[in-house]
Amino acid sequence: MNNKMIRKYARMLATVGINVQKGQKVLVEACIEGYAFANIFAEECYECGASEVIINYLDLPFLKTKAKYQSSEDVRKIENWEYERYQKALDEGACTIRLEGVNPKLMEDATEAQANSIFAYVDNMRNIMRKASREKHCQWCIAMVPTVEWATLMFPELNE
Repeated sequence: MNNKMIRKYARMLATVGINVQKGQKVLVEACIEGYAFANIFAEECYECGASEVIINYLDLPFLKTKAKYQSSEDVRKIENWEYERYQKALDEGACTIRLEGVNPKLMEDATEAQANSIFAYVDNMRNIMRKASREKHCQWCIAMVPTVEWATLMFPELNE
């Protein structure tokens, strides 16, 4: 995908996907592999008049490492500061977007218990945003971001 198309996609997500309003905060959950796109998306949100864009990176490779060395209970736990960071923005009328990326082979060597712990943590974090979308009727969107890992699996013949 070239830069012009990437920017066009980011603009569409900001204007149509979550319909950012002037002065509104934007809460982003972005896969760590999609950090470059998340920055472009943030810029487009600011261009639409967002007062603040808050990006929380979902680092599944790190969570996998954490699950290898910590108990399931510790991996699943949402810290107060994590909850408060999301909730504060949502209480202030933030719209939300999840920029989802796929690494099809990431969990291949994880045990079932480790994978369950990781996805329980992710689900618990997302429940904060889900609750706000139900109760506060905030704008929300889920969008895919192509990752190198996904592209390598899907298009092995390409070198970019």
